[in-house]
Amino acid sequence: MRRLTVLGLLGCSILACSNQQVYTAIQENRKQECMKLPVAEYEECMLGFSRSYDEYEQERKKLNQ
Repeated sequence: MRRLTVLGLLGCSILACSNQQVYTAIQENRKQECMKLPVAEYEECMLGFSRSYDEYEQERKKLNQ
């Protein structure tokens, strides 16, 4: 799975994907990893993905100021 993510990110960098596309690809990979966990851990793991790209970007900009 990690190989697929690395290849996807490499492909995005070659094709000049947007930051949002890279963010989405990473989030999807992490969600797939959550699916491998038992139910109780899965739910906790998935809580970490409630933030949209726009929210992430706003927080990132605040931290970089």
